[in-house]
Amino acid sequence: MFTLWYTLLIGSFAAFIFFLILQRIIPLVINCFDRSNLNDRYHLPPEYEIPRYFAINPDGSVNAKRKWPGWDGWYFLAPFGQKDSARLVRGSIMTGMYGVEDIDNYQRLMLNLSTDNVIECLFTLPQPEITLLSHEYLPKDLYLQMQPDHLDVTVANRGKITGKWPEYRFELSDPQDEITLSLRYRAQDIIWWADVPEVFSYFTSFGHMEGELTRSGELLQDINSMGSFEHGFAKKCFNYDPLFFPVRIVKRLFPFNVIRYHYDLLFNEEGLHGGLMCSDGFGIKLRNLGGVYLPGGAYVKIKKITSIQYEHPRRMEIDCMARPVTFYERWQVKAVTEKGILSYTARQVHPPAHIARHMIYYSFLFDGSLGDQRLSGRGYGEYVCM
Repeated sequence: MFTLWYTLLIGSFAAFIFFLILQRIIPLVINCFDRSNLNDRYHLPPEYEIPRYFAINPDGSVNAKRKWPGWDGWYFLAPFGQKDSARLVRGSIMTGMYGVEDIDNYQRLMLNLSTDNVIECLFTLPQPEITLLSHEYLPKDLYLQMQPDHLDVTVANRGKITGKWPEYRFELSDPQDEITLSLRYRAQDIIWWADVPEVFSYFTSFGHMEGELTRSGELLQDINSMGSFEHGFAKKCFNYDPLFFPVRIVKRLFPFNVIRYHYDLLFNEEGLHGGLMCSDGFGIKLRNLGGVYLPGGAYVKIKKITSIQYEHPRRMEIDCMARPVTFYERWQVKAVTEKGILSYTARQVHPPAHIARHMIYYSFLFDGSLGDQRLSGRGYGEYVCM
């Protein structure tokens, strides 16, 4: 018996040391291959805006019937209304799914539709009492039209994204609520979140957004504000759910967080814009970065997010979900930047959009400071905890 306990003790200690080593090594390995810090912040090469993962026919056209080696996602965001309002509209088109059940929403899949043959159209519009959400997975071969050599992506009867740096156009509709969004966008600068060749790349550009939001043909809102446009693309050889199955079994016995992801974008009327991203998996920091463009255009890099403290948790029942999700009405962020400490308190104003079992999108107002400069404004965020 003593030998057994001694073996378990030594094994546990060795596992703990190995985990501490991984905490150091994995971020270093990622940073060795990640080119995001070297990329231009004021110009986007064409290869970063066009589709990256798809199948091709012999004539060079896109083959939407074959399994694709990865996914592309184009996302746009436009705040509107008074400066003390957190109202915004957000839309996106994705050519595939992430491959994890708690982040993808399998219950929205049409009957007999494979996860390898879908596109996602998503539209959110926060309201005081409820956030309008249109979230559809549609058959890729029936709905998607896409050009392989330039940005021209169309989903039949749902939307279209076209353009070339720095000019883009976005069209998106919500058939259920009869809402249509038409936006014109001119980009000016970029924050790079990741650029690991043949694995994962993701950036957010910021610029001027203008357009119209209509409902049943009647104007709901003129939009004329700072907004954002993002493109993320990743290789995906298979669904990752089988890898998470043993983890879910262990979590039932010993509850712990496998993945935590926090993403905030910040805007104010004076022209400040930027954001931050903090992501970890199995306790290992994968992303901890960000930046802010000050009024006038000066860029301030976030060196490290030191803390995110959540307050006032609420558990929300989600339509068609097995378990409720916890989100927070307030959170406090502190980060070290090149210009001193960035600190702000954010509070949700509208109900969040429940994207999947453990994923929410939200809008917020914030107050804080950067060094000795006071800051306030509005923002958009994404939160995952599973």
